[in-house]
Amino acid sequence: MFDFERWADWLQIRAAELSKDNVPCSFVDGRLIPELTLNPSYRIELTVGQKEGWIQFWGCGTCDYQIYDFETENHELKMMLEPTDSNFVETFEQFVTKVVSPSSD
Repeated sequence: MFDFERWADWLQIRAAELSKDNVPCSFVDGRLIPELTLNPSYRIELTVGQKEGWIQFWGCGTCDYQIYDFETENHELKMMLEPTDSNFVETFEQFVTKVVSPSSD
C-alpha cells in the first residue's frame, strides 16, 4: 500500500531538512495544479555540484526519477517504480544518495 497524502507531508519536511543541510532542494506540489487533478503528484528537485535530479510520486501509486551528471554526462532515468509505505524512505534516500554522492566516473 502507498499512502500518497501521508508521504507528501513527509517529503516536504525532508526537503526542508536537506535545504538546511546545504543541499539545494525544492518541493514541488503538483496536487495544486488543476491539470493534474486526475493523477496528482509531488516531487523533489535537487542540484548538487554538477548533478541535477528529481523524483516524482504520482497519485496512481507510481514513482519516476531522473538524475543527470553534467561532468560525466551520465543520465539515469527510472520510470513506473512502485513505492509502498514500507519502501518509500529507502527509495527516496537511495535517490538522494545518487545525486549527492561524488561522480564515480
